[in-house]
Amino acid sequence: MKEEEKMKKRILALFAALLLLCSAGCAEKNTPTGKDDVPQSDEQLKEPADVENDEQTGEVPYDWRLSVPFYNSADEAANMEYINSNPVFILHDGRFYNLAPTKMTYTDSDRVSEDAAIDALPVSADELPVLNLAEGDKLVTFSANDSNCSFVPFKSLGACLPVIWRAGVVREQLTDIYSSNSEFDIIPTGVGKNMSSVPDKLIEEINGQTFTPYTGTESGQAFADYAEKVKQADAGFCSVLDSLNILYFAADWSWNNGGEIVQDYTNYVILGNYGDVITLGQYQGTKYVEADFTLSNTLYELNPNSMMESMAERTHDGYFEIQIPEEISGTYAVHDRTENGMARCFAFLIVR
Repeated sequence: MKEEEKMKKRILALFAALLLLCSAGCAEKNTPTGKDDVPQSDEQLKEPADVENDEQTGEVPYDWRLSVPFYNSADEAANMEYINSNPVFILHDGRFYNLAPTKMTYTDSDRVSEDAAIDALPVSADELPVLNLAEGDKLVTFSANDSNCSFVPFKSLGACLPVIWRAGVVREQLTDIYSSNSEFDIIPTGVGKNMSSVPDKLIEEINGQTFTPYTGTESGQAFADYAEKVKQADAGFCSVLDSLNILYFAADWSWNNGGEIVQDYTNYVILGNYGDVITLGQYQGTKYVEADFTLSNTLYELNPNSMMESMAERTHDGYFEIQIPEEISGTYAVHDRTENGMARCFAFLIVR
């Protein structure tokens, strides 16, 4: 018996020794051996920000220069692929920033009479490119066909759904627009500026409220009768917006033919707050299709009647410098040229 007890004690002692050796080996394996083996916190692993955060909000400040193409020299800018279509630059701190993203247009024709024009941009007023004259910024171009330039004043009217409504029908799209449903057609086929054709796929609901667009044409009826029906459709459309507490902007527009006014009507644009969602509904045949549109664009009103003339002067540096009239500051668009009755402008903020 004594021998058996001695054997049991030896086995237990050996087993205990093995356990101690295993524990020591595991502990040695899990113990850091150097600085590089120390686990880092999430904060330590983060890369330093390229732009300083706002101390109060913690957000990265908006800088328009991060979202537009720039060129490091006059030669690079002059040889850009689209110089003929996007010729205006802000020369800031030695770099040439192209203003193509803020291109605006308005009708510039003897056949149109209007006190102000409207256009939309995918940027708010505080996101516009800045021409800071106090810091030595210059407005330049590489494709001045002549020395004449014009500055058009404009102002922000707030967030908008960037389409023009007339007689309850979407007649024109002002800038890019995105919806929650790819099947939805914001611009119906067959729409013409003179309402000369009957569109299909009409929008007939806004936020669940129905209205009746007018799709008749001038042909075969007296203009006075036609104009009255358009006004009635406009009134019904506006009544729905009023009932939904949706804001809108109205711009009067006249079409004349050789000096004789043949048509007067009003363009409407839906306004609101950035981030508001407008739900539109339409019938495609017998199928009902609905889509949400988030207000992320800004409506601007241009005033061509207050346009100011200027000059583009040739320099020895490979570009034309556009002279800024001494009396202007604030939001302006520089007139580029007119094509097919539409004047092209490039918008920015002038700071002195």
